[in-house]
Amino acid sequence: MDKLLPQTEIPHFLMVMLNEVIRKSIGLNFPENRWPELQRKIMMMGRDLNLGDATATLKWLLDLPQQQKREDLLTCYLTIGETFFFRDQDVWNLLRQTIIPERMAVKKGKARELTLWSAACSSGEEPYSIAMTVAQVPALEECTVTILATDINKEFIAKAKKGDYSKWSFRNMSSWLVAKYFNKKNDNCYSISPSLKKRVTFFHLNLAGNNYPSAMNHTLGVDVIFCRNVLMYFPPKLRQQIINRLFMSLNPHGWLLLSASEIGFIKHPGLSGDQVDGVHLFRKQDAPYTDRGKKHPQPPSRKRVRVQPINHSTRKQTPNSSSAAQAQTGQEELPQSKATPPEEKPVAREKSASLMKQYDAADKFFQDRCYEEARIKLQELLTGDGLRNAHHFKTKVLALLAKVHANQGNLVEARSLGEQAIAKDTLNTGYYYFLATVCQEQGENQ
Repeated sequence: MDKLLPQTEIPHFLMVMLNEVIRKSIGLNFPENRWPELQRKIMMMGRDLNLGDATATLKWLLDLPQQQKREDLLTCYLTIGETFFFRDQDVWNLLRQTIIPERMAVKKGKARELTLWSAACSSGEEPYSIAMTVAQVPALEECTVTILATDINKEFIAKAKKGDYSKWSFRNMSSWLVAKYFNKKNDNCYSISPSLKKRVTFFHLNLAGNNYPSAMNHTLGVDVIFCRNVLMYFPPKLRQQIINRLFMSLNPHGWLLLSASEIGFIKHPGLSGDQVDGVHLFRKQDAPYTDRGKKHPQPPSRKRVRVQPINHSTRKQTPNSSSAAQAQTGQEELPQSKATPPEEKPVAREKSASLMKQYDAADKFFQDRCYEEARIKLQELLTGDGLRNAHHFKTKVLALLAKVHANQGNLVEARSLGEQAIAKDTLNTGYYYFLATVCQEQGENQ
């Protein structure tokens, strides 16, 4: 009998095949400890497309003759798009005060051009944050500034080009910036101003592909690359290939910005890592990769420490490290079910599938920004009897419901639900970060 995954009806051999297809088509990596999350996405796809149960959906997907359609579906359901403007404030201060002035000093006497690239732009908050930061540097008014924004998910690119955002996307943003660069459409929807929108060039690009660096899409000769919270999703060999391509995309002494959890992935001899004012970044070095012997202007003296590489292949996985990854992606793994007597397994599996079906429906509403529909679904889950003994699953519901209320502007309720989620899972750093953000939005800075 084929091995079954915990809480799923999908045979093990089919999951192995699916993971291989995902790696070959879009480059993402799903180790076995993330298979419960993967099978949830397959179940969601099946419901959306009326394909039947998870196994039937997976067989249909694997048998699709149109490779592009399969890649588009995998990209749509497996990539994450939740973010906000000016995420990690220290990054933007460093960009405005240090990185941009340094890059323009290098270009004295040459063509005054600056190229910045958001290499995994999601729904557009990061590249638009770059555009707003650039607009605050008067010295760039006479320069040609190119801002590139790419993502593997075509739906995210479409959302970014449309430029409509809820209040929750502005939770780390000054009110004067919102007033200056956004037009209010209704109480919870703001549209990016046309003047800012035209500063960013969006297009589809898979970092696992081979169509960069290239002068054709302006990914050659880049001064600053933002590639945060994406390298972690690629298998090690492909990850190093992507890092090498990003290295080749950079101008001499250009900058590569990653998230703190990804700095240990960089082993390229041509990239030197630093931590400047709490920001982790890498700089393209001299020979054998660039002009040796030439002196380049250095950034202004600031507090900096050398980054110590993290050995991801040997370090032990802890609840905190797992939770940190979840905080970046907005996704969590479902708990592995404890062993149950054989006669109880079908009942437990049916109950679990029913809970996941309801949760996935609410999660889809949330991803589509249909917050009231998501709230109703999640509230039904909480008031029903299904979560009575599913404590970990109830925590997930509370956390997602807290995000829904935050997006609706109900910060008091969002805070209460966030505190309940923390009480049930004290090791999840993502919950603490969410609660801190809500408190900051309420005017509490301590």
